[in-house]
Amino acid sequence: MIHGTHFQATSRDSFAPGKLWGPWLWYLNDGSVADAHDQYDQEVRSWPYKWFAETDASFRSRGKIQGRLRLSDGRPASGAAVFLGDNRNATVSTLDQGQGYYYTTYADAYGKFSIRDIRTGTYALYAWANGGALSDVTTNLTHNHVDIVSGQNTNLKDLTWPVTDKAKRIFQLGALDRKTDGFGLANPQQPFEHARIAKCPANLTYTVGTSRETDWCFGQSTPGTWRIKFPITTEYADAKLTLSLAGFSQGSNADVLLNGAKVGNITSARLANSQDTYRGATRSGEWRLLEFPVMEGALRQGWNELDVKVTNATQWRGWLWDSVVLEWV
Repeated sequence: MIHGTHFQATSRDSFAPGKLWGPWLWYLNDGSVADAHDQYDQEVRSWPYKWFAETDASFRSRGKIQGRLRLSDGRPASGAAVFLGDNRNATVSTLDQGQGYYYTTYADAYGKFSIRDIRTGTYALYAWANGGALSDVTTNLTHNHVDIVSGQNTNLKDLTWPVTDKAKRIFQLGALDRKTDGFGLANPQQPFEHARIAKCPANLTYTVGTSRETDWCFGQSTPGTWRIKFPITTEYADAKLTLSLAGFSQGSNADVLLNGAKVGNITSARLANSQDTYRGATRSGEWRLLEFPVMEGALRQGWNELDVKVTNATQWRGWLWDSVVLEWV
């Protein structure tokens, strides 16, 4: 369960020799949440524990990393999620990595980040939008060949993160944060319940400019059509449609249509099963990004319609929505 196939699509079960899992700590107090947070912070500052490090020379071989992330449009990558993991392993998602060691943090408001006490070795640095100031960023950053040397600070300085031109965005539904936050029935404060996705409607219509984000439900799994109506006032040539899914479970398929013409699909044949929706996930599971080219002539001046039409379904199996983005290229 620490790293297995229960919630992951392509997890690797062959681990590096001597890989350490843990330590796992239990802390009991009088119920004070603030006190528990303070104790957590104290344990993090104390890691790696001296008494443990003395038993393993390789455990003591550690370094540090720091750097700053800036978007290609000049903005700092404020609040970006930063992941230090497998080197040159773009075919495996960060969630499914873990044969070796990996480390996580978040960039600050200026895009700066640092991670200490990293086991020596060669890693890749990954970064992605975590909502907030980066809610419009559809791209991710990968920087390979990051060498961590014992007792040294690896300073990556400034890393440029390529992003698309916001001025060419036709519409965006939902912040890009790999979560369903903001959509109908996605409130994380609601009590846990099984099969909440079944409460989302089979058919709905969202109108850009007048509908609220909560009018779009957090997950889709029932035969029917979810429609986005949107206007176009400035026309270029080709466009790109991006569907960001916060989770996916095999068993349901959908056609994606623009003004009645098929431009793509969401299909179990294309996406591996990570068991998200039928195991009760409502906020996030294993993230997927689908991009579909839109040829010249598929869009028109005035009102247009984007349909996600579920053509066949298995109970509780479908996808969690993160964001829908249509932009000129």
